[in-house]
Amino acid sequence: MTGKLDIIFTFKENVSIPKDFSFSQLLRGNLVCIVPKNHIFSNIKSLSPEDFKKENVIFLDPLKSFGEMAKIQNRILTQGSDSSIYFSDNADICRTMIKSGIGLGIIPHFLYSEDKELVKIPVKSDTSFSYGIFSLSKNSKKEIKEFISITKKIFKKK
Repeated sequence: MTGKLDIIFTFKENVSIPKDFSFSQLLRGNLVCIVPKNHIFSNIKSLSPEDFKKENVIFLDPLKSFGEMAKIQNRILTQGSDSSIYFSDNADICRTMIKSGIGLGIIPHFLYSEDKELVKIPVKSDTSFSYGIFSLSKNSKKEIKEFISITKKIFKKK
């Protein structure tokens, strides 16, 4: 970070925080599994990585994903699986793949859009991730402080 930007929206885990920057969290994320309403998992309260061993799974592309998400995906992959693993470029494509019967989707909870044909189930994990705004700590611009404050209020409502 060179100090040429006033703010950066990113996942906290993607950046080691330099001394002169501060992080304002907007979202704390966890993984969810997205399944069709008629899937055997649809009535289960939560799933563990072991539950996916015999299921085709759709992940977000790890090359386009943030570090912590890729680690969690890798943990699920290393559980050993008798099934196929697929990758999608984004949550919308993942949703289309799920509806097409290709597999179950595993995505951050805040990327899920309500859909009457799908069910969202929490994935048990000891890891979560933060999305927010990095800004220069010494930045005294009133507009930047107000922007961060307003953005936090907007995200709090979601």
